Amino acid sequence: MSALSKTVKKIQGYIRRNPRQVEQGKRHLRDRLTRRRGGSGPGNPPTTSA
Repeated sequence: MSALSKTVKKIQGYIRRNPRQVEQGKRHLRDRLTRRRGGSGPGNPPTTSA
């Protein structure tokens, strides 16, 4: 429990220090998720290599 809260504090500190980088990371994650979910959207070619 304490280790988890420590990790959460660390992450919150990181977010406070680098908000722009965190935003980029979120966008990247979302992009990956949408690419995996919906095959061939606009600007989103279906990847043949799994």
